Amino acid sequence: MSFTAAERYKFVNKNSGNLLADNSGSLVLFQGADYPDQYWYILDFGSNGYKLMNAFHLGAVIADSNDKPAVFLGTDYPDQYWDIISDGNGAYKFSNKSHSGSVIADSNGNLVMFKGNDYPDQHWLIVASN
Repeated sequence: MSFTAAERYKFVNKNSGNLLADNSGSLVLFQGADYPDQYWYILDFGSNGYKLMNAFHLGAVIADSNDKPAVFLGTDYPDQYWDIISDGNGAYKFSNKSHSGSVIADSNGNLVMFKGNDYPDQHWLIVASN
């Protein structure tokens, strides 16, 4: 899948159906009504990786903050860059560039960074909005 910088995307956990959202500066999992903070831009920085920027809170990006996924608004840091890895079945894993192998997971409703074996809760559908 190629990503368009001007396109907004939702990140839906393939296992739980939960969405990633920026709830006033906190990265959260959400299921329910459609809200603007559930949409993200995927920005390609070449070999540095991708930044995942919230489309409602512009400038706020997903980062790996001390092994916890978080939303950060401010200075550029290496933990804000991600590899987006296809699982070959229509879903993707978000792997942090500065914490090699550490991926975003929905562990029983808890948003975590996980490093280790592959589990279904690490796979995300990237859904383009029209």
